[in-house]
Amino acid sequence: MLMVAICDDEVPIGAELESTLIDIFGKLNVKHKIDVYCTGEELNRELTAGEHYDLIFLDIEFAKGELNGVEVGRLIRDAHKNYTSSIIFISWVSMYAMQLFGIRPFNFLVKPLEPDIIEKNIRDYLELAGFLSGELVYKVGHETCKAQLKDIAYLENSRKQVIINFKDGRTEFFYGSLKDVYHEQLAGFDFLYI
Repeated sequence: MLMVAICDDEVPIGAELESTLIDIFGKLNVKHKIDVYCTGEELNRELTAGEHYDLIFLDIEFAKGELNGVEVGRLIRDAHKNYTSSIIFISWVSMYAMQLFGIRPFNFLVKPLEPDIIEKNIRDYLELAGFLSGELVYKVGHETCKAQLKDIAYLENSRKQVIINFKDGRTEFFYGSLKDVYHEQLAGFDFLYI
């Protein structure tokens, strides 16, 4: 399941982005969960509590005295040591773009957000993250792992764990349902589900 966060203090923009993402993920048949936050402090609090997101849409400008998006991005990378979440910064002005290189964002989008541009970014992200390609994406704890489908001999389930059996004899384990893994990631490839 793709975990997505939206953090924007303009509630209508956050709601519109959420609706657009729901439509895009529905069209692409990507199982997802979206959480919407109105302040950088809220998002940071959830990340501190252990929440992990694969993709974060992060506004840059917030009310005076609140954490801005650049500060939250730095917290994600530096304080939380999270280098796997992809961040798409959003703002009304493009002057922030150069400040973001140290945070290694996935992209920077200028408001108003156009649905076709959002969809292109989602497709690019899903392709790079392995959701649309020949990779199995899974989590071990808070770490996102990937396995090339061409390297997998078969998968099996045991005690609420999915066991990946590789062609070279290696095995890896992660908590999950074999049925969910098949339907979410493997159904379009040459895997059989019994």
